[in-house]
Amino acid sequence: MSKYIRTEGPLYFAAIVCALMFLDYYFVIPGLSNLVINLQKFAITTAGFAMVLGLFQYIVLHIRKIQRREKHDWLFSIWSLFTLVIVVLIGLSMGTNSSLYKQLYGIIYTPVSGAVYSLTGFFIISATIRSTRIRSIDVAFFMIPAIIIIAFNTPLIESFLPLINPLGTWFLNIINTAALRAFRIASAIGAVVFSLRIILLIEKRWIS
Repeated sequence: MSKYIRTEGPLYFAAIVCALMFLDYYFVIPGLSNLVINLQKFAITTAGFAMVLGLFQYIVLHIRKIQRREKHDWLFSIWSLFTLVIVVLIGLSMGTNSSLYKQLYGIIYTPVSGAVYSLTGFFIISATIRSTRIRSIDVAFFMIPAIIIIAFNTPLIESFLPLINPLGTWFLNIINTAALRAFRIASAIGAVVFSLRIILLIEKRWIS
């Protein structure tokens, strides 16, 4: 019985909830909207508990690293817990809209995120250099627009080649927009099909 609840129970529960959401979105059924609203509130409440659980697991993970003195990671764990406590205390006592909270957020998060993005830039440049090796027609069709967009975003090249400006604008407004819309349509169709597979109890990989 316990194995059935762990494996089959979530499948039936997800199928019922998806079916109710589907019916409420496409049809007008008296009383169903209130039920769907309550289910959405339940999902929000569950997500809140999941965040608290994730925070607890985060704290336990770093405490264990500090206790085991795992190489040099435990120093970063001390700093992570210290910043977590400071930010949470200031946010709870003074509010997230207080000037001190925003300054602390800007002092810690903004420089760190900038440093991470700057380090990521080196990997992007390396991947770009490796991908510029045109070895087939498919790669050539990919690289020609890429080179045009790079030149379009480089003011120095644009000053020497005035044709790059209208060509780059055409690629961004026409080719890029068409590809992005096709990707969104395909993603939406895939989401609908995946939802129908869950409702019909065909899709079971997400619970495994």
